[in-house]
Amino acid sequence: MASTEELNTNETTSRRIIRFCERIVNIFQLNLNGTEDLKKTSLGRLNFTNTSKLDVKLPFNKHFSKSIPKLYQLTSLNVQLTTDYTNQSDLRVLLEQAPNLHTLSVLCPTKTTLKYFLAVINNPSILKLNLPKAVSLTDGIFYNIEQCVAFSHSPLGKQCEILTIIVQNKECIIHLINEMNNLRLLIVDSFDENYVNSVSSYRKCQNLFAWLKLTLPSTIKIAEYDCCHEDRIRLWIR
Repeated sequence: MASTEELNTNETTSRRIIRFCERIVNIFQLNLNGTEDLKKTSLGRLNFTNTSKLDVKLPFNKHFSKSIPKLYQLTSLNVQLTTDYTNQSDLRVLLEQAPNLHTLSVLCPTKTTLKYFLAVINNPSILKLNLPKAVSLTDGIFYNIEQCVAFSHSPLGKQCEILTIIVQNKECIIHLINEMNNLRLLIVDSFDENYVNSVSSYRKCQNLFAWLKLTLPSTIKIAEYDCCHEDRIRLWIR
């Protein structure tokens, strides 16, 4: 049986581990628009040099934005934006500190926010972009042909190799494939207003999958698709 001294030592060690883990969770799941006065914390002295993935919500706490170090190891970034377009400067600061960023996931409240967001992205290292559906359903959950055209002509659209997106209709899919020269994988769903109110989601997926198989050239490989369990189609561009 363990002695009292050993039990106390183990308990102390356990508490230290718990405190350490809580601190790590607070660091790597930062809600950077918090109201806590960061001047009173040691956050500015924390070492982020080994951080490979980061989740943030903009805008930043003003104190944190002044203390972001170089994030050379950061390869994956998840960003949640608000309708405050001052987010642009915060996002630019963060991206400037992440020269090796490879994967960027963005949750936009509106499609207008997306337009402003695209204007500040110039990291040549970003090759994978995830655009989940918008937060506000009143603004729509898809990207229409005008927005797809704007994206494909942006620096990010020209360099992107892997794109996850919900588009308005089949025309948008064809445009992205034809205009994004470096695109290797398109993970896409079509909102398609022509089907939404007239057929089930399952039937809509079947129709889209069949249409793509008939329409796309042989250089595009369509991954096997289970309409019951998957909500997006994977298109491999050779």
